[in-house]
Amino acid sequence: MKNVSIILLLLATLTSSCKKIRDDLLPVGTSKLYCQSILNPDSAIRVYIGKTTGILNMEPSFINDATVLLYENNIFIDTLSNETNGKYFSSIKPSIGEQYTIKVIEEDILTAATIVPDATKLIDPEIEFPTGYDAVNQEYYGNLTFTIDDNPSIENFYEVVIFYKSFYAPGNEYYYSYLNNPNYSIVVPDPVVKNEGDWDYFPTTVFFSDKLFNGKNQAFSFSTVTTKRYLSDGSSNSNALKDDGYILLRSISKEYYLYRKYY
Repeated sequence: MKNVSIILLLLATLTSSCKKIRDDLLPVGTSKLYCQSILNPDSAIRVYIGKTTGILNMEPSFINDATVLLYENNIFIDTLSNETNGKYFSSIKPSIGEQYTIKVIEEDILTAATIVPDATKLIDPEIEFPTGYDAVNQEYYGNLTFTIDDNPSIENFYEVVIFYKSFYAPGNEYYYSYLNNPNYSIVVPDPVVKNEGDWDYFPTTVFFSDKLFNGKNQAFSFSTVTTKRYLSDGSSNSNALKDDGYILLRSISKEYYLYRKYY
């Protein structure tokens, strides 16, 4: 079980058209410094730094000569080293419940801070399959259920990541892969997830807040479907939520939750 938090994302708003673009008619944009990082307590800190660019700019926007400072609870603890392509790293792993601040010094100065949330208990996860059959589409249906023990003292945000078991034909072996389109297997999401308003936009993970169940043990139920498919590498899977698939529950920060909604 991992805890995820995001520091900051400053993104430029870009527009595009299917018509030919007249370079001379485009307004001159302003490039903005940005930093991006996802913090996990089981991983060393990595930060990506660059500048936003216009839609016609084909040059890399990475910044490799910035000074990147790391603070824990407002106390300086490290200067990050540049690796390549705007990537800066520290050997420090963030701790749950502590506040971390990144300060980027380049032509401009950019700071961002977040707190790594604590883990939340996942209770009684279960996959029941099959529970029904659709004769028209010739597909079996199942049901995925689990319960979250929500902390009543704080506002909580969650992310569910689905992994599925696949068979790699050339190597004659099985492996687990991250399912980046849960709509493929989940045909009816839980009402809490549906209420978020993001499901119709095919999110890559299931994410939601505790707005509807703050401080309660909330039971979730998802209707699933199985359809065997073959991948480009010769492997196949017959549904993430049927053949030894598993789910990962993450406690995420509000910043990460809002970024996912914006994205």
